[in-house]
Amino acid sequence: MMINMKVLYAHAKNLKIEAGIPGRNARNRKRNERKIRERLGAVLPEFDKIENPIHSDNALLAFVCVEKGDEKVDLVEIMNDVVRARTLVGASDIVIGAFAHLSNNVAEPVIAKQIIDILVESIKITHKRTRQYPFGWDKSLEFCVPLHHYNIAFRSFEPKMEDDHK
Repeated sequence: MMINMKVLYAHAKNLKIEAGIPGRNARNRKRNERKIRERLGAVLPEFDKIENPIHSDNALLAFVCVEKGDEKVDLVEIMNDVVRARTLVGASDIVIGAFAHLSNNVAEPVIAKQIIDILVESIKITHKRTRQYPFGWDKSLEFCVPLHHYNIAFRSFEPKMEDDHK
């Protein structure tokens, strides 16, 4: 089975991402929060320490799916691709986050969060207006995708294979 880190880009106008705990009442929200915490453990950021909500008038929204084995993917290649995509659509902000829904073979949460954190921090060095939406928490997404050729794009990145002859 081929392993690839996957990135789904959307040029997002009037972006609003709000993290939360779903449920119709306090009891259901408490139960759902407990399930999220059990599934993600220490990887889950404390809710009161996350940027919530995230707003942007003009962002490149990058949904990143980290699969098992993606520790070998060249993050510099992905970083350069994110920056290229931001330039291509003319976005002022970059918003990146985990999106496990692109694969049936996702990495363990601790690995996925670590890779995405490194990717975000690497891009922030040259593009200060880069943010990460909350890892693990349920999210509400609102945005408008403008009509142009590159408004939504999908990319996958293969891990680098080590040379056995070294």
